[in-house]
Amino acid sequence: MNKDERVILQEVELNMRKIRSIFSKLMDEYHRPVDFVAQADALIQALRNFTFFLQSKKNSIGNFDEWYSPWQESMRSNPYMRFIVEMRNSIVKQGINTAKSHALIVLLTDYRQTLLERRLDVYTTTAEIRDEFSKLTKKNPSLKHATGEIHRLYIFNYAKKDDLEVVDTLFYCTVFIRELFDDFKEFMNTGSIQTELPNVIAPSIDVGDLKMTFRMRDGREVEKNVIRVKRNEKAIKAYREKHGDLKLEHDYKSEDVHEKLLANVELAQKFKQQFDDLLPSLEYYSTTLNEWVMIHPMVNSRADKILFWSNFAEHVIEYGVDKFYFTADGWMVSDKEGLDRAIRTGKEVSTLPNLKECLIAYYLDCSGRVTTIQSLYAKQEDGRIVFQEAEPEEGSPAHNAMFSAVFAAWGIKV
Repeated sequence: MNKDERVILQEVELNMRKIRSIFSKLMDEYHRPVDFVAQADALIQALRNFTFFLQSKKNSIGNFDEWYSPWQESMRSNPYMRFIVEMRNSIVKQGINTAKSHALIVLLTDYRQTLLERRLDVYTTTAEIRDEFSKLTKKNPSLKHATGEIHRLYIFNYAKKDDLEVVDTLFYCTVFIRELFDDFKEFMNTGSIQTELPNVIAPSIDVGDLKMTFRMRDGREVEKNVIRVKRNEKAIKAYREKHGDLKLEHDYKSEDVHEKLLANVELAQKFKQQFDDLLPSLEYYSTTLNEWVMIHPMVNSRADKILFWSNFAEHVIEYGVDKFYFTADGWMVSDKEGLDRAIRTGKEVSTLPNLKECLIAYYLDCSGRVTTIQSLYAKQEDGRIVFQEAEPEEGSPAHNAMFSAVFAAWGIKV
């Protein structure tokens, strides 16, 4: 490689770095539509200019046409790369057409997965949507228990052809150009030429994963607060040295549902007595992973719980979840009318009077079996916590609305 060719390679590499930077900024601006469209415009131009620049240097590079010809044919036959060519021409002549793009508000209002949807102009800002959330909760206080999702779909219309979703298309085109660059670099360094190019494959981007989720109660963005637990031998040793062994009367590893539920409750009681706190624990069996998985869902409100079980239900099929155990703090509510009134007016259940605290352990599986243990407890004046003995009871999906989304994923009608 001579000096001029080294300079060309450096310039091409710089252009590739610019493309990566613009794509990164594009993703960062997904929920700022004006900035997103500006970055999309810049990325389309940069991707097309990358090939323009290469072709402009062909007279300075030996055997360039022989190397570039297979790539040129590949781009001509590729619908995504044709998008770049035609979209750039459209931008130059007419600007970006976003007529088919839109923003969508989806409200998840209760455990039974009631959805309210409203479509908005794509340029509606996140701040304006938050204001819309605030107005909705003032009109209907029960929506304080809901979460609001903002989905955006960017479709750029061009040349009266099939429309393509922008993020997935531009990601593919970025990967394609990166493959072209890598091959160009190899060609410049070694002179090797591929006569048959492999198909460029890029993982699809599900724009549903780019949604923003807000609590309707206060408009704050919801973050996923789930801790996946792996066995940590050092932590277990340190705990035993400080607190001693947790000796359980029941077998935590038992395959018998009643025995394992009793062990879960016993374990939760010991942690509650030791720390006066309890992390909710969810242990599910994944047929896909062929193993039990333990997580701690960090939920602080009814809205958080509704959202958590909705999200978990989406993974039930993906991970092949066919059964799980769930243990958490809860309350026994005797005033059903008071409970309904609190939900309608946007109050948390924990604010109701005369609540009885309890530990609740559940077992659910894809056959529709529901087994529970509810252990009431009370704090004594000396700070001790006294638990009421309890036995497993068989229940039904119809009386466990909290898991409605999971039952639906299993195809069980509630």
